[in-house]
Amino acid sequence: ILRPSYTIRWFFLSTTTHPMFTMMFTRECCSVDDHRNAMEAAREQAAKATKRQKTSANAVREALEGLEKAVEGAKRDVVAGENVEERVSQLAKEVQALATDEKVSAGQREMQSAVAKLGKALDKAFMSDISKVCRKGKQFNKDTLQEVIAQHFFREGRFEEGDVFVRETGMVPERSLKSEFEEMHGIIDSIEKKKVQPALDWAVQHREKLNPEGLPSELEFKLVRLEYIRRLKHEGKMAALRFARESFPQHGVGQMHEISKLMGCLLYEDKLEASPYKQIVLDDMWGDVRKCFLQEYCKTVGHSSVSPLRVVVNAGALALQALLKLTTIMSTAGLSDGDELPVEIPLGPQYVFHSIFTCPVSKEQCTAENPPMRLQCGHVLCKQSIQKLARGGARPFKCPYCPTECLEAKCQKIHF
Repeated sequence: ILRPSYTIRWFFLSTTTHPMFTMMFTRECCSVDDHRNAMEAAREQAAKATKRQKTSANAVREALEGLEKAVEGAKRDVVAGENVEERVSQLAKEVQALATDEKVSAGQREMQSAVAKLGKALDKAFMSDISKVCRKGKQFNKDTLQEVIAQHFFREGRFEEGDVFVRETGMVPERSLKSEFEEMHGIIDSIEKKKVQPALDWAVQHREKLNPEGLPSELEFKLVRLEYIRRLKHEGKMAALRFARESFPQHGVGQMHEISKLMGCLLYEDKLEASPYKQIVLDDMWGDVRKCFLQEYCKTVGHSSVSPLRVVVNAGALALQALLKLTTIMSTAGLSDGDELPVEIPLGPQYVFHSIFTCPVSKEQCTAENPPMRLQCGHVLCKQSIQKLARGGARPFKCPYCPTECLEAKCQKIHF
């Protein structure tokens, strides 16, 4: 189950932890780091197998070349009039001394050993049967899944595949996904061609969305800075100065330090790369602007800056091995999935998009319907846990973590 926080949670028991499962899980169930280690070991074995293949191929080539050289030498001697029987007998001794068959066999044995080790490493890193982690009776929302896939095609600029997918599934998107991402990719193409104006026009048009205060956004200033440097390098000092007079005044609030450095570049028109302001020119400004534009555009149209399908697949791949071991342990212990008890599988900070809170009493993750609540003592529980402790009445109840007597009516909702 993939929660909005993109933390993989596997629900399998009731609201109390089974002691046998806790012991077995602690001893046997691996973390995501184990999967990464297994993948790294497979990569190392692949590198060793590749190196061994090259070494083996060179050894075989040298052995065959030596054999070929001996045969060619014997052939020349026979043609020159040397006794055939004596020369053939001498050739047999040379071939025996070369030990070609032994060298070839040794190389092949070493290669087969490396390939066998690679196969074992791959078997350890990848599971052939992943169907057992699927929970019976749980169905995907087909419409949502289709929209996520279509969005991924359009987001990646694969409009032909996206059109075919939409047509063959018969889906009717709630919004025009294609037109939104067509505009985005058109502007990205212009940035990659080092053309600022389309992106700058878009930033000016959406200034209020990019900055609630109505002031020019960070993206807009980065685009203006790129255009200023382009004019300075290709059109000269006066062209850059005219552009600065037109564009810089509206960016004075919050960007004066950067503007002063850009104006200083006028003194080094022909040697910016060797000037005190060389970092402005040497930085990967175009790549930074592309990334910034992608984030701001997706935020403006209500999409995440990273494909949801990519995030889900990557997160699932990282957690898969741990889930497979978890499933095996549950099956061995005779446990079945019932009510919720989350077991966290950490995926790394790149998959944490917002704060979450798990109630220390019920072990459930808080939701909009069951929000976190602050007790008078400062401890935080979920709303349903507080209601159970208060037994639905107005009488005081004791905090589970300190002696403070609390009232449900005085508990405050917490916003992360």
